Amino acid sequence: MNVLITGVDGFIGQHTYRLLAAKHNVFGVTRAPASIHSQGDIKMVFADLSDPAFVDSLPPNINCVIHLAQSQRYRDFPDGADDMRRINIDATCKLLEWARKTRVKQFIFTSSANVYGKSTAVLTESHPTQPESFYAATKLAAEHLVRQYQQYFQVDILRLFTVYGPCQKGMLIPSIINRMNSGQPVTLAEGVGLYLTPVYVGDVVATIAKLIETPSKTPVRLLNVCGDKVTHLGEIVKVLEAAIGTQAHIEPTHEKAQYFTGANAALKACLDLQQTTNIKKGLALTVNIRSFVN
Repeated sequence: MNVLITGVDGFIGQHTYRLLAAKHNVFGVTRAPASIHSQGDIKMVFADLSDPAFVDSLPPNINCVIHLAQSQRYRDFPDGADDMRRINIDATCKLLEWARKTRVKQFIFTSSANVYGKSTAVLTESHPTQPESFYAATKLAAEHLVRQYQQYFQVDILRLFTVYGPCQKGMLIPSIINRMNSGQPVTLAEGVGLYLTPVYVGDVVATIAKLIETPSKTPVRLLNVCGDKVTHLGEIVKVLEAAIGTQAHIEPTHEKAQYFTGANAALKACLDLQQTTNIKKGLALTVNIRSFVN
């Protein structure tokens, strides 16, 4: 199968292409030629998704599109609003229409659990969407756009919760590891920090691979991608202390602990998946490759 991956030079993208290249012809879309080293198992396509003409650079005869790319200015509002719109919404529109015209069979879109908004509940796919950031609003808007093409190809929408793993940079768990390694304090609201259901990147990639291999009974599969169990940052820090061999300097605060937790029952039922990687094993795999930067 010919598979096109946007955002192939990103954290999830690099893990995805390495797995899929063993079975498929993988084409990776990236903006900067120097951002990823092309190997024999992937064909690179250099295109800037902020340019409306980027689809002209895409190869023909693609069977499946895995749309991982998103604006890197997702934390920068309002200054990054235009970039988020151009990458998260406009480029998705262009890619969808290109996929329709070229008779793509499947379109996998990675959304974000941020579309749900704040809640103390363990979120399922049936919970209402209430995005509380411009970034989340653009991801939800893209979800709605992707859905409109269900009559032309299989649509799969994945809402990702707190993905982590080797070589990740700038996100929650690598930031905690950096602070621990440098002796900086780790602040935790109520000594807990945040309740969450983190998912190891290998499980995310395995989900994408299984989606390609599993015929769907419905034109749209909307699935939460998260870990099996609710944990909190305080517990994660304890696991990291054992894995790294360094004691964290915890600074409890009086702020109320927040929740960002999801349920993955629909994912498991849809793809006949077993349990996901537990947090202890996932963090051990993560810290064994010390490739973190601030």
